Amino acid sequence: MLGGLALLAASPAPAKPLDIKELQDIREEISLLNLLRGLYLSKDQVQKLMGMAQKLQALRQDLLGQIEADRTGVLGTFGGLRDALYEAPGQEKAAQEKASALDERFKEGKGALDDETWRLEREAETVLTAAQRAVIEGFKPCLIPPRDLKNPVRVGQAAAEAGILGKIADLIHAAPADLWQERGGRLLARLTDKLEEESGTMTPATKGDLHKRLAATAASIRALSDVDYNLRREDLAREMLLINPREALKHGHHKVGKIGQFLLSEAAARVLPRWIKAMDKMGTPPACDTEADGEGGPGGKDFSLAEAGAKALDQLQRMFRKRDGRQKLGAFPEFAAPVKAAIEAGDADKTLEALLACCDRLIPLGSGPDLTRAMLQLARTTARRKNLPLFNPKQDPFGLAEELKAVQDAPDTPEACAKARSLAGLAARFKGK
Repeated sequence: MLGGLALLAASPAPAKPLDIKELQDIREEISLLNLLRGLYLSKDQVQKLMGMAQKLQALRQDLLGQIEADRTGVLGTFGGLRDALYEAPGQEKAAQEKASALDERFKEGKGALDDETWRLEREAETVLTAAQRAVIEGFKPCLIPPRDLKNPVRVGQAAAEAGILGKIADLIHAAPADLWQERGGRLLARLTDKLEEESGTMTPATKGDLHKRLAATAASIRALSDVDYNLRREDLAREMLLINPREALKHGHHKVGKIGQFLLSEAAARVLPRWIKAMDKMGTPPACDTEADGEGGPGGKDFSLAEAGAKALDQLQRMFRKRDGRQKLGAFPEFAAPVKAAIEAGDADKTLEALLACCDRLIPLGSGPDLTRAMLQLARTTARRKNLPLFNPKQDPFGLAEELKAVQDAPDTPEACAKARSLAGLAARFKGK
């Protein structure tokens, strides 16, 4: 027995239970560090942001201190309501009123903190460049950053972008007239719903007015020439933000945006002082190792038109042989000559046009799933070349992704082949950048 006691005495102490709050804090710091590595802030910018973050942290601590000072009363009030709910209905009224009053006090304190965060966000916007603000708006918390955030070129590219509203403006300007006439209302309705989602529930009258104003802005965008649109793109995109979600009021207080969420957060108050020390130590802002990816720049390996074109020609030749194209269309080299010429000229857009023209010549010889899939791929590739999310199922601004999926799921019929051709042709008619 004594030996057993001795053995117990020699055993290591029980492991400390995992602190979930501590783990959450570390995850938030990792995510913020990933963002900082993609922003390339100067030391002066970091110092200004750090001062704002620390000011907000002091306000948070003050608010928490007020709650902690009356810890017994707070727990008693909410505990009393909990216990009353175990009793017969009606017994909880007094406890509900007391808890509701205390809850309103907490909301007011949180609202005042949000208002100050919102004010400092406006100040932070003047510290950050347009490119950096665009990166923050597109950032999502992550343990491992996406490749485009790792690459320093991303911050430079962001200066030329106006975020998601810039993409919407591009779609509005680029859409063929007949498609816009038929489906433009669908895009504007989705944009109206999204703005309502971000800003809070609107009355029917307010929502209707918003839709009309968006339609007027869209009409202005479509009336511009390509040159004028490119010059005014960013301003027009901002014009569509008629109700700014970051400036919307919730319970009488301002809603915190992404700058406040990330750069003025509790995590920022902890991280930014260490970030400055890291900058001093390295002499430059810490950056991600872009070479470690083994990729050739943003978006993956370097695009090779020659390699992609060779694969496309192989696929085209298989479809040609399957339909015995030589009997009616002549030898394959002559049939595919426009495609080969476009590839050799290094013109990706002309290559896509030539491939679609070859598909047009094959359709009368017989439809089939191979030809249908080839044209669906042409549709997708054309949309990507024009940097338009035409067939993205998560966005689907005009309902085209839904149509493409329907064809993809049942590619065997002549009707599916005709629809695939229609989608590829429609993508080709959108204006490109």
